[in-house]
Amino acid sequence: MKNMKTILSTLILASVMFAGAISPTLSLRFNDISNADNGLPSPDTVLGLKMDLGDNISAGFDSNKGDFRVYLERSFVTFGMGNNSDDEPHFTVGANMSYLSNLTFNFDYVINNLNDDEDQLRMGLSVSF
Repeated sequence: MKNMKTILSTLILASVMFAGAISPTLSLRFNDISNADNGLPSPDTVLGLKMDLGDNISAGFDSNKGDFRVYLERSFVTFGMGNNSDDEPHFTVGANMSYLSNLTFNFDYVINNLNDDEDQLRMGLSVSF
């Protein structure tokens, strides 16, 4: 676990050092939409920072209710890794669709192979400032 924190810290530091524009992000995320009985579950507010690395590639991190994720994003796909609120690792693979220059629809598959949680589908709407 200590090695993972060191790797994440180094990744964040390197991304900030070589980043172009850094912008805060605000998202509404609906977690575990595949197991919702009656409609969508209530959304969570997600705060983060997104750094432009050039060539339509960006990196960043976001956090909500104890979840933390570092991600790498191309124009239409996102790969992420982080910890959930129980401090267990999870990985995300997702698709993005940009509506305007700063409004993005996200659809993520959360992979929980390293813990006892089930995999999840989640969707969100993000605004970059």
